[in-house]
Amino acid sequence: MCKLGALDHQIADELGISVRTFYAWKAKQVEFAAAIRRGKDVADDIVEDSLFRNATGFEYEVEKVFVQNGEVIRVPVREVKHPDTSAQSLWLRSRRPDVYREVKDINKQITLHEGLRAALEEMSERSKLRRAERAKLVKPVTLIEQERTKVD
Repeated sequence: MCKLGALDHQIADELGISVRTFYAWKAKQVEFAAAIRRGKDVADDIVEDSLFRNATGFEYEVEKVFVQNGEVIRVPVREVKHPDTSAQSLWLRSRRPDVYREVKDINKQITLHEGLRAALEEMSERSKLRRAERAKLVKPVTLIEQERTKVD
């Protein structure tokens, strides 16, 4: 199943066990985990090869079928699959992330409208005041008071 690209939950279903049990088996049984990994490696190798072929392009044989004057004619034809730039991009980002990784700038400066800035500052101040008022309502209990309560 792994060689065909089955996912963990599909393998568990086929074995008649829960996914949780499947993961427990993988964690406890080294041979089981190794067999699963070897099977998945086969499927991964097939996909990797296919991705590489799509990234670089390839030629392949097909048979064209024609009907001429009621007679079926089969002609072997060589077709070309041109390189796919999406496959190339994925391949390079995966294999050479230090050179081809996507860098996203997340350090953006946010400009707030003055009215919004003032409203946010006012909300922050009100929140601080409310916290201070709540703190006054709660009487701090000292260790001495706690010990007295235990003795009584």
